[in-house]
Amino acid sequence: LEGETVPPLSTRELVGVSAGAVLYNPAVFFELEVRPHERLTLIPSVRLDWYRELGRLTVDPRLTVRYDVRPGTVLTAAIGSYQQAPSPDQVVGPVANPNLRARESMHLSLGAKQRVKELLDVELTGFYKVLDLQVARNPLYAYDPRNVPYLSTGSGRIFGLELLVRARLGTRFNGWLAYTFQRSYRSDRPGDPERLFDFDQPHLLTLVGNVTLGRGWSTGVRFRLSSGNPYTPVLGSIYDAQSDVYVPRFGTTNSARRATFHQLDLRVDKVFTFKSWRLAAYLDVQNVYNQRNQEGVRYSYDY
Repeated sequence: LEGETVPPLSTRELVGVSAGAVLYNPAVFFELEVRPHERLTLIPSVRLDWYRELGRLTVDPRLTVRYDVRPGTVLTAAIGSYQQAPSPDQVVGPVANPNLRARESMHLSLGAKQRVKELLDVELTGFYKVLDLQVARNPLYAYDPRNVPYLSTGSGRIFGLELLVRARLGTRFNGWLAYTFQRSYRSDRPGDPERLFDFDQPHLLTLVGNVTLGRGWSTGVRFRLSSGNPYTPVLGSIYDAQSDVYVPRFGTTNSARRATFHQLDLRVDKVFTFKSWRLAAYLDVQNVYNQRNQEGVRYSYDY
């Protein structure tokens, strides 16, 4: 599960499970657009989901507001509820909890968009997300299988800012820059300290540019940079004589972080135009400067 570490397989209990189920999740979505004023747009909506495996109906109301301050300047705000069922193996079968709830989240966002002389569109959005009823492992199950293995006790919060800049210079150049700063925290049970999500990435940057050269030629470039994902470090190991393997001693959950990812890609396109058809060819070179980005950490047999 989210945030868990995996000890050597030979030290874990082997459990065989055979289960079957019929699952279906129909949903319906309603949206209404209201214009009480020429500058103001209200978009209330609601989504209803039926989860067969949970035997529950969920209702998620949402609202988006858009206000045109003046030509080229727009303010937006949104709030909404979102729910999602646990994975089927967590609610169906003998090693599951059929009484789990649908995972809940509440999204809030505020944004502003400004056009600058038909050359630039600048958009800034702040967001906040509250998570509840997230699936977490029941620690009592390891000691007494009569307990359910999973509980709907996890909670979390995610917040950040997103900047998007789109540029157009005549008919030959267009591009955009997107930068997001965000943090994501979670706790598995009430009273537990917060920890980072497995995919917490504070910094995300993407830069894209495309130039039309003429005579069917064009070229583009893309640069990406992102913080490395967090992971749980290994502090040492203990030799397990029964299974003849070393068992790692893990540190604080997600207290270390992999190296920053960055990569530059280059593309060249050529379009050949004939009387009744066109042919497009391209060369795409990925990771131009051959950056060796870290995928993970692999330990020796004794860690």
